[in-house]
Amino acid sequence: MAIEKHRELFKNMENDLEFQVESTKIWLLEEILAVMKTNGISRSELGRRLGTSRAYITKLFRANINLTLKSIIQIVNALDAKISIRIYPKEATMRWFEIYEQKYTQPKSFGDYNPSEYKKEEKLSITMKEPSDEYCSTAA
Repeated sequence: MAIEKHRELFKNMENDLEFQVESTKIWLLEEILAVMKTNGISRSELGRRLGTSRAYITKLFRANINLTLKSIIQIVNALDAKISIRIYPKEATMRWFEIYEQKYTQPKSFGDYNPSEYKKEEKLSITMKEPSDEYCSTAA
């Protein structure tokens, strides 16, 4: 009985605008934190790159600010990252795979091999579609 009540409550919440806004903010902040962790960027470093105060960064990660597209893109740029937004029908299931490639410069000659001489040139993100050529498939 209690599980059914929770399911019904959650289903009603999914249609609530405020719930949708807050859950999207949390998802976005989790994505930002994942990029920061991957690239070894601290919160203070993010603040320095954005030219903002510690209070702003604290509010950001407590989801206490209204994120605009401009502020989101500023954060993404500060992380030297890209953003991708997908919109799809509610009854569809979205699946995508991201592949990251890092290209490195070649050493001067094979005999001069030194791993520290390899330098990153580029990061590439590729989105692959599944299970068909469409970005989403309608759930059966």
